[in-house]
Amino acid sequence: MAATSAAMTHGAATSAAMTQRDATSAAMTQRDATSAAMTQRDAASAATTHGAATNAAMTQRDATNAATTHGGRDKGGHDTWGRGHDTGGRSHDTWSGGHDTWSGGHDTWSGGHDTWSGGHDINEPASMLAGIEAGLRQPSVRNEIQMPIPPAIVTVPSCSNATAAHAGAVIVSGSYGGKYNAFNAAKWGIRGVIMNDAGVGADNAGVAGLPYLDAIGLPAATAAASSCHIGDGAHTLAHGIISHVNGAAAALGCAPDQTVRACASLMQTGEIASTAPPPITKGHRFVLRDVAGEPRLICADSVGMLRPEDAGQIVVTASHAALPGGRADSIVPIGIRAVFFSDAGVGLDGAGIARIPHLDGLDIIAGTTSADSAPIGDARALYERGVLSHLTGAAVRAGGAVGMPLKLFIDHLLAAARAR
Repeated sequence: MAATSAAMTHGAATSAAMTQRDATSAAMTQRDATSAAMTQRDAASAATTHGAATNAAMTQRDATNAATTHGGRDKGGHDTWGRGHDTGGRSHDTWSGGHDTWSGGHDTWSGGHDTWSGGHDINEPASMLAGIEAGLRQPSVRNEIQMPIPPAIVTVPSCSNATAAHAGAVIVSGSYGGKYNAFNAAKWGIRGVIMNDAGVGADNAGVAGLPYLDAIGLPAATAAASSCHIGDGAHTLAHGIISHVNGAAAALGCAPDQTVRACASLMQTGEIASTAPPPITKGHRFVLRDVAGEPRLICADSVGMLRPEDAGQIVVTASHAALPGGRADSIVPIGIRAVFFSDAGVGLDGAGIARIPHLDGLDIIAGTTSADSAPIGDARALYERGVLSHLTGAAVRAGGAVGMPLKLFIDHLLAAARAR
């Protein structure tokens, strides 16, 4: 009778264990549903907005863990539910990948290692899990390394196009490397400037801005006119080869024969000059001759100084004869009697004289003087010393010729005007 009672007691205990096992099985079924929900959450990439639902799922899992902790032994004395490996359907918990530590780990929520699911299921004591769950409710912080953004490299057709928006940048300009252009770039607080050497030319006028900027420690360089298009900053950056650098640029590693892009990148590592550029006299525009019955003779150090009222007059401008960005413009007034430029060393693809064919199509008397005969940027010097290097058809018909002094040709034009 006692044995029978004991057997019944054992049966009741076994029945209770099986009831507990059934409850555990139901909890694990609920856990599978939770896993599916978490997989759906991962597919929707909305981990942070589903935090509450996830916490609920974790609470359910805590209940499941509690149930498995109380799992009994079968008749063979084997652990049926859980310490170590979860034998209720899978040897390893593989919810969606990564290591499921449930005890903290790295809560990334938006990439990296997903510590909420998969891998090895380590069942921690309920008190520890409660603390972890409370911590997981806190906003997740991603530790990212913020790489510094280097200063900009910007291109402009001319240094006169530089503005306050370019402060702190490295400017690559289509301008020749004279003092006036160097001043126009440096006055905005830049890190460096690269210009065109315009064939260097008489009096080293094409690179005169480099020592000028060295005085304030501003890195500066020029690209060889033979390597890129003068008047086109973008082309200079893409194709230019450095011909000259100043001391401040050399200190950063800039050197002749580098690409313009490589030189500009080195200038990005420099500091903004703390000193303003020395004052410089702006380019001049003046009437050199004004005699009744003749066109006025005007000298303008920059083509930008031409005016609509110059129609009918003769103008010597000390600018290069390039088209800004290689595009035709209307800067030369319609009806101008004659206009002259520096050829800026001619350069790659004839960029330094590109305006001459354009003016030829308009049947305008126009020409250039060689950069070696007179300094670019000085209109009076072009008139006094310049030697013609390229001419439009209209200029040839008017008596001009390559190799003729510009002053002599202008005298011829004035005499022809008086004879009318």
